[in-house]
Amino acid sequence: MKLERLPLEVQRTIAEYLPINAHLRNIAIACRSGFTHMILDDVVFARKHLRIKCHSDMDLGQQTVHSAWTILVRLALRGAVWAELPFAYKVAIYEVMMRSNSSSRSGIGGVAVSMGDASTDMDMDVSMDGVVYGKRPALIESVIVGAGACCSKRCCTDDNADMSFCCNWPVGAVVGARLARTLVTVGDLKVDRLLAWLCWNGCAEGVDIVASSCSSVRLCVGAVMGVMQRGHGEQTAYSGVVAVLVAHGLLVCTRHVLLLVAWASSANDVSVLRLFLADKSVDASVFGHAFDCAVRNGCEETATLLLAHPRARPYLLLPLALTMALQQRHTRMLALLLRETLLLDSNLDTLLQHAVIHDMAEFAALLLDHKHTTPLLQHLLKAIQLKHLHIVTLLLDDGRIDPREMSTDVVINAARIENWALLSLLLKDGRLQVLAILDKAMTRNEYAYALQMMHRQPMVLV
Repeated sequence: MKLERLPLEVQRTIAEYLPINAHLRNIAIACRSGFTHMILDDVVFARKHLRIKCHSDMDLGQQTVHSAWTILVRLALRGAVWAELPFAYKVAIYEVMMRSNSSSRSGIGGVAVSMGDASTDMDMDVSMDGVVYGKRPALIESVIVGAGACCSKRCCTDDNADMSFCCNWPVGAVVGARLARTLVTVGDLKVDRLLAWLCWNGCAEGVDIVASSCSSVRLCVGAVMGVMQRGHGEQTAYSGVVAVLVAHGLLVCTRHVLLLVAWASSANDVSVLRLFLADKSVDASVFGHAFDCAVRNGCEETATLLLAHPRARPYLLLPLALTMALQQRHTRMLALLLRETLLLDSNLDTLLQHAVIHDMAEFAALLLDHKHTTPLLQHLLKAIQLKHLHIVTLLLDDGRIDPREMSTDVVINAARIENWALLSLLLKDGRLQVLAILDKAMTRNEYAYALQMMHRQPMVLV
């Protein structure tokens, strides 16, 4: 007897014995009967099927409490299997992880589970059994410096939604929107958690659906940090998420705003940064931290926007920003900052000393070109001591340091250690009487040898 001729109740019973795996969709399509609709689109059946498999495939023992995470892993409903599952089963699995009593026990149709500890860590770290857990990357650490704790108001949720769940059961923009439309109608689910997971997956349309349907929904810091991390790789999608969050007024926590403004600066995302700059409810003080992040990560576009915008204009931070750009070796960022007309000139000489010590010729050239930089004899002496000949060339060519102020011992010691390249530079400069000093300090043979070696030295190019 053909399957489609069997009563629907019999077809349902047969379907309950099918394994939940990557072939389930193909089986449903091949049958071309009520069986097909049941597996592909019937969320009620998917819930029951998942519950049955939990009972039959898990060794529950006596009074054993299993987490929903453990059950899903034991059923191998991750990775390639998850990607191929019919939509109804994805809804059922997301429902499992969204039950409202997450801090106690929730389950899959009578199977007791505990949701486990919340996690705000975002990076992917695969264990021996293939489960992906969270681990925060160094870049995010640099962004959250100075962010502080969430404000005392109940403007955000404490439930950080175990964001590692998204690493193992991700959804794309289309599926995310379908999940949102389906799950917002289920009354006993924690919608805050769904919002967080949709943010993490970059599903802007899904976020919009949840925010529009649930007026009481709140954002968790885990969702914000998910946008920060994953947005570096898929900037367009996550910029859309932030735009939706701003439009619905969900970013009312000071720390969330600070984190996302800093992320936008670090990701060189000018469009998101403009959203916050235009939002008068955002405290202008957050843009100082954003500027620091832009400089730290060498993001010229966002740094330029912050310098030019009337709500930001972080001129008091310029001295520290110059130091940061120099330490991080962001040449173009340093050039950008040095062009600022209101630049405080208190530390340019100190920065030049740093460039001299670390043989940063390109940075030294930028600093020497600035009108507020005053090269000193100590800069030249330090470059000579460290044998940084490119820096010596720059300082001599600048012309503001007179090598005649140096002790003659500098020339004599250079000859003694056979630093002919340095003596050649001083000789070509012409202001210091190198030959006369050597003639007095050397024998005739030593002087002739020194003269010969100096003339053999190539020109030092910067």
